[in-house]
Amino acid sequence: FIAIAIMLFGFTSIIANYYYGENNLDFIHRSRHCRYILRISSAALVMVGSVVSLDIVWTLADITMGLMTLCNIAAILVLGRYARLCLDDYLSQLR
Repeated sequence: FIAIAIMLFGFTSIIANYYYGENNLDFIHRSRHCRYILRISSAALVMVGSVVSLDIVWTLADITMGLMTLCNIAAILVLGRYARLCLDDYLSQLR
């Protein structure tokens, strides 16, 4: 039961992350060519990740999580002012 649950969790995580990536790619640049490249690279990375050593997989996962954190911090710094303005507007309307 545990092995099947872990396999299903891993499979659904791959599908969900691919879906997030495709939606973000469509938002940035709606192109069939880019979507095709994403599909091929996602399948290739899943295949590579299944055969390389676990140390390499965890190292790459840590590096990509760090890069995503830097991107999120940059977005927070750029958009934080607008979020504060929206919050102030909401609170004033609430009063």
